[in-house]
Amino acid sequence: MLKREFKTRDVQRMRNIITKDYGAKTGVQIGYNKGYVERKEGDVWQENNKTWTIKNGIKMTVTKLDSVKKALQMPLVCPTCHQPMNKGRLEK
Repeated sequence: MLKREFKTRDVQRMRNIITKDYGAKTGVQIGYNKGYVERKEGDVWQENNKTWTIKNGIKMTVTKLDSVKKALQMPLVCPTCHQPMNKGRLEK
């Protein structure tokens, strides 16, 4: 007398072994699918305690120093006289 019942998966596995179909599937596995979120250019979102954005098609983090970098970036032309800005000591 058996102590437990055979599951349909076990019976199907035995049938596959008898028919020498060793690689056949015995059941269907249902797994977890992570939800996919479509992100577009310029979107800003929080993920894993980081702020992310997409610029020029590249996903990048937003740091505290981004605003400082933008403030210190030298423009190509002078905002008042519209002359080209050279990378000299006096231009800064």
